[in-house]
Amino acid sequence: MFDLPIEKAKILKQKTEDFKTKLNQEFITHSSSDKSIEIKISILGNIKEINTTASVDITHIIPLLNEAINEAKSIYEIRLAEMYQQEMKNLWNG
Repeated sequence: MFDLPIEKAKILKQKTEDFKTKLNQEFITHSSSDKSIEIKISILGNIKEINTTASVDITHIIPLLNEAINEAKSIYEIRLAEMYQQEMKNLWNG
């Protein structure tokens, strides 16, 4: 473990909020294999829109929505780790 000076901890906390804001503005699109359902979701996991053909039953959307959320979570974890890694380098070197 290491000691993080209070001022650097405050900067890191603010950066965390900045990272979340940024990742909430980046989107992925997840579609069903037949393209009858398309879900646009932020990397933070917030659903932007769901487009379907008129004949799609709501019960078919739920599994695809779960897949989209899981994909977004995976991307979020990777992107957030990369952002933290870069920010920690900046804090310790700068």
